[in-house]
Amino acid sequence: MSVAIQTLDNPCHQPCPDMPFHSLTREQKERGLTFLQRTRNELRDRQLASLRKTRSQLLAQEKASSSITEQIRLSKQIRKIELEANSVKERWS
Repeated sequence: MSVAIQTLDNPCHQPCPDMPFHSLTREQKERGLTFLQRTRNELRDRQLASLRKTRSQLLAQEKASSSITEQIRLSKQIRKIELEANSVKERWS
């Protein structure tokens, strides 16, 4: 059984030289990073808005409920939503 050993003396593929006409200008990079940050913020806000809406509905149900078991169930759901909101904030920060 023979094993082929690849040496680095004569690699099959040489890295391409940096071509300046493919590089972005400083302004293009800054604009791209600004758009990227704006998109991240919009995604975070969109996800948090739906969680806030659900949370407020559950809080209203919890306050209106007279059953202790129902209140406990709703408070657990609210806590899960809060944990999910924290995870969304961390993910998109």
